[in-house]
Amino acid sequence: MSDNGRISLIFICNLLLYFLVGELNFMLGSLSLHFHADALLILFFGLYLGRLGGLVSATILGFFADSVSPVPYGTYVIGYLSMWLFLIWGQKRIRRQNHTHVRFLAALTQFFWMVMLSIVIFSQDSMNTVYWNRILMEILFSTVLVYVFAWSWCRFQKNLLYSLGWNIEAEMSQI
Repeated sequence: MSDNGRISLIFICNLLLYFLVGELNFMLGSLSLHFHADALLILFFGLYLGRLGGLVSATILGFFADSVSPVPYGTYVIGYLSMWLFLIWGQKRIRRQNHTHVRFLAALTQFFWMVMLSIVIFSQDSMNTVYWNRILMEILFSTVLVYVFAWSWCRFQKNLLYSLGWNIEAEMSQI
């Protein structure tokens, strides 16, 4: 299979994750919590796959997220591309085989994305403590869950590709 098949497969896995997170958020609605897994969607593309596939996938995922979110159009596209660039930058600075490094980079990416997203949706009407308590709780909740699930999500995707005959680690060591 070509590289495009690999990128398409990981893209479909990320769409599945996107919809599963939506269902989880539906169930968490009664607790007034919302889980943002944006860093998990971009993590594998930024750390393990090629640049062109990651660029295209981050852009398309950003358009999907933009279409269902009540933010100015283009916010998620720019945010996902920024997260992807941050992960490309971190690709050479961490050991991708070390689960702590991958988890920390994913959590850091999620934290910065959530802070930037809360600044974008900030308005003068949200100058009360209830708004900021909710935002800080969502940032903390999402960052912790991304830290917990980042390594297992990457390992799942690597094992899926490996079971289909693609060895990501061997290809990355040749670059």
